Amino acid sequence: MNAPKSTNVNDLFQKVVGIARLSDCWSIGAAEIDAFVEVRGDIAHRGRHAAYVVIGGLGYYHQQVTATAVETDNAVREYLIANTPGCRNPWRATRSRASR
Repeated sequence: MNAPKSTNVNDLFQKVVGIARLSDCWSIGAAEIDAFVEVRGDIAHRGRHAAYVVIGGLGYYHQQVTATAVETDNAVREYLIANTPGCRNPWRATRSRASR
């Protein structure tokens, strides 16, 4: 997947795992992730001609992507527990850095 926007991620998880609208579990919302993917794509395809991202922006993106990954991990875990007979705990729930 070269453009992991929310619609593509939703489609992938629906087809492979069976989770409808995985992006609904993202506290920052799908639009925020889509905006990050657009910035990333601009940098990847335009290089030095892309819009400049300041260091504070990088920190923000890192924090948001990390939190979204944790929420995705936990949503998949909960889905498996609820929808797989005999599955009690496929892995431990992940805590975000903020709650540690």
